[in-house]
Amino acid sequence: MALKVEAKGGIGGNEWDDEFEYEGVTKIHVRAGKQGIEYIKFEYVKAGQKIIGPIHGVSGLGMTETFEINHSDKEYLLSVEGYYDKSTGVIQSIQFKTNKETSDLMGFNMGTKFSISANRRRIIGFHGFADKNLNSLGAYFIRIPSTKSGMEGGQTTGKGYDHGGRTLAVGTVAGTNFVLQSEGNAIVGFHGRVGSCVDSIGAYYAPFSPSLPAPSPPEKLDAQGGQGGKSWDDGAYQNVKKIYIGQGENGIASVKFEYENDANEVVMGDEHGNKTLLDYEKFELDYPSEYITSVEGCKDKVLGAEAGVITMLKFKTNKRTSPPFGLESASSFVLQKEGHKITGFHGKSSTMLHQIGVHVVRITE
Repeated sequence: MALKVEAKGGIGGNEWDDEFEYEGVTKIHVRAGKQGIEYIKFEYVKAGQKIIGPIHGVSGLGMTETFEINHSDKEYLLSVEGYYDKSTGVIQSIQFKTNKETSDLMGFNMGTKFSISANRRRIIGFHGFADKNLNSLGAYFIRIPSTKSGMEGGQTTGKGYDHGGRTLAVGTVAGTNFVLQSEGNAIVGFHGRVGSCVDSIGAYYAPFSPSLPAPSPPEKLDAQGGQGGKSWDDGAYQNVKKIYIGQGENGIASVKFEYENDANEVVMGDEHGNKTLLDYEKFELDYPSEYITSVEGCKDKVLGAEAGVITMLKFKTNKRTSPPFGLESASSFVLQKEGHKITGFHGKSSTMLHQIGVHVVRITE
């Protein structure tokens, strides 16, 4: 599941979204002109194949610069920095940082500075706003796995152990002192060799991320609908920000949800079902004052999906009720719990949406 960091920069332009179904970014094209960045274009990797994204902005008389990222050598994009002009709403310059190098500053070093990054995560996709120039830029992030250090101490004695991302105190303090550390990283687990005492020990490192307060325990309500499809679960979050519904000929073809986590970061959920040729219909909440209190739906058995599919969904918040998405049928259901709000979704899907369920937490506001 990808973390969506909202677009930074100026105001204006038309919204664009390359989405996040990629393994990484391999090449970036930037053209700068007199007014600032004229356009930006990205090349991605998906299933081992290069995917060339569209131009965002307009190709003018400026100079195009490129920055390549060696995906095959485990290089990945960490962050973006730049400057934008508040009066024109146009990004003036931009710079990219990977785990191995930093690009040149592309454009003019003037205006208000912005940055796009997320602790212990790397960039796999971009979104933003553009018209005749690039107005703003945002990114999708996924978590960077921890790295494993070598072991210090005896290498052949004792019995090996490896606790991965967990931590555990083993043995007693004795012998020559040594230090395991990696600048800018936190230790998130241990491995090594141990017999009657600790013979050697190594560590797992990951980029430092400050601890976050634990959310109130969520409750998972059973999914409603048909019996077919494969199970999925987005988990529970701080709140739901946006709902996307894709309708098919016989029912709901796909759904996806945009959430906000405890660190006030936007998390874009996966697609559940098959995306249709028609664009998604959207229901956006006025977060943080608005939240979902219940989901109403209908289910039915249709040709090609005799196990049953969801044919209609409708969402009720503390302020309003959405229009119905899809067609009503004789068999209906309601997902809700008194005094609780919905903060996540789960269910079953194949080429259609078969079931939908919710995660709820007690309303404390």
